Amino acid sequence: MTTISKLYPILRKTGLEDHDIQEFIEIVEESVIKGLVTKEDLKDTKVDIKDDIKQAEIRLSGNLHATEIRLIKWVFGLMLAQTIVTIAILKLL
Repeated sequence: MTTISKLYPILRKTGLEDHDIQEFIEIVEESVIKGLVTKEDLKDTKVDIKDDIKQAEIRLSGNLHATEIRLIKWVFGLMLAQTIVTIAILKLL
């Protein structure tokens, strides 16, 4: 009701009738109320964020596992190549 008491005199000066002023104020109040965030909205957002974090963790875990496997393959391959080069050098001597 504070909105009505503040807006009414201003709108009355414009020449609007009481019915039109009341309708205008109700529309403004409804739009303000619709724009407010409720506790339910915050809870839904919190749940969505937690789900997004879990999905990101799963993706990162999969990427990390794939990277570890590639790294192990490279290390094994380089160790094998180093062994082959060492054996070749020893045979030449």
